[in-house]
Amino acid sequence: MFRSVLVGVDGSPSARDALQEAIGVVTGSHGRLGLICAVPPLSPLTFASPFIPAVSGDALEDQALEWAQDVMRAAVAAVPDDVPVTTQIVRAKPACALLEAAARGCWDLVVVGQRGVGSRLLRRCTVPVLVVRSPEPRAQRSPTANREWLRSPSTLPPPATTESASR
Repeated sequence: MFRSVLVGVDGSPSARDALQEAIGVVTGSHGRLGLICAVPPLSPLTFASPFIPAVSGDALEDQALEWAQDVMRAAVAAVPDDVPVTTQIVRAKPACALLEAAARGCWDLVVVGQRGVGSRLLRRCTVPVLVVRSPEPRAQRSPTANREWLRSPSTLPPPATTESASR
């Protein structure tokens, strides 16, 4: 039974599915949730361009922090009132932040969505990791994919005939 569950949140549908699964786990065990949102550091390549960036590094950092706060507010709003929750916003790569939090915290389980950091956590995390698979979206099809003649050889149009001209 898992009573202390750490969840990586980033606002993606996959992370929202992971949060819902984690809520179900802690609700059944009267446990607590820890939510962590990682703000990746700015790449040095951001400012290596010969062109002048439209915004300063400080403005980009502020926007990233604002994004993380919005993500965290939405995640906390999804948690029922009777589930204790702690939040943390960190400046680090998501996998590194989750690995570090799992190693130094008292978490029984780490829950993440299927896209992103799951495979790295499975290999390196010191506590159990649950990677929540989201329902697969319906495959995108071409507009002609539903035409019956594309699927059934018996209804294929006859091949085009070519006439050879003799001179």
